[in-house]
Formats: sequence, C-alpha cells, structure tokens
Amino acid sequence: LGLVVKIPRFPRIKIDRTRGTLRRGRPISGDEFRKLLQSVSRYITEPRKHVRWRRFLRLLWVSGLRVAEASRLSWDASARLRVDLKKRRLIIQASEQKSGVDDTIPLVPELVAFLELTPAARRKGRVCRLPIKSAREISRMVASIGRASKIVTDATHVAGPRYVTAHDLRRSF
Repeated sequence: LGLVVKIPRFPRIKIDRTRGTLRRGRPISGDEFRKLLQSVSRYITEPRKHVRWRRFLRLLWVSGLRVAEASRLSWDASARLRVDLKKRRLIIQASEQKSGVDDTIPLVPELVAFLELTPAARRKGRVCRLPIKSAREISRMVASIGRASKIVTDATHVAGPRYVTAHDLRRSF
C-alpha cells in the first residue's frame, strides 16, 4: 500500500524443529544431574545447607513439579499441596494449581522411594525445608547452582550459553 517507506528486518526466531517450539533448554542426563548435585557445595558455602539444596534438587528431578509447587509440598493433611504416601498420591487444591482445578495425581515409583527416605516421625511440615521461601529466589538459586555446574543446556542462545535451571529438571522428569 506504500504506507511503510522501508520494510524492517526482524531477527529470525530459532525454532526447535523436533518440537516446533522455541528452544529454551533441554533435559539433562543422569550423569549431568549427579554433576549438578556435586556443584551445590561449590556454590553454597554453608555445609549445613548443602543437604537441603541437594534434597530439593532431587525432589525436582523425581517429581516434575514446578519450583513453586515443590517448595510448598507438605506432609500435613491440611495443606493445600500435600503428599498422601499411604495412597501414593499427590493432592493439589485448585488454589495451588495453575489450571485452577482440584487434582489428585498418582506418585511415580521414584518419587515414592525419595519420600520414603524420610522417617515417619519427621513427616511433618514441608517436604523440603529451604532457607528461602520465595519461588523466584529459589529458582535463581537453582540457576546459580546450574551455572556453577557448567552444564550447558543451550549453547546457541543470543545472550550466551544457558546453564541448567529448575525447568530443565522438569523437562528431564
């Protein structure tokens, strides 16, 4: 129509041809996960916190939960996001669910084995007790641990290589 004097050129968006979506990361392997767990002690200086962060990373690895869900997961029957280990299920109330619907999800065997490592007497409160409560800060801490591990999940990113994030653990699940 002659309304634009010069047609602008836009950078091409990289598409992952196998999925037809934007490339944002990738699943990591078991060996890479072990390397990630080892890097906790390189990034976090307080040895007391190493166990908590490794436990949280394992929970993400075996559950496929989002950071916000994993950080609020509880043993308590009154919690809105809880584990029922006897019936081997995860109970999520609508207020905790991204879809806004109550949900009951069967637990995968790996998650059951992980949860059974906690002695029955200690099954109170949150499954993972982290020193940080904010999901955003937890995500940043996991990303920092990922950078310390030097495991690259996207080497072609415009801003430089991308390292393991919590969402890559979700993809791995």
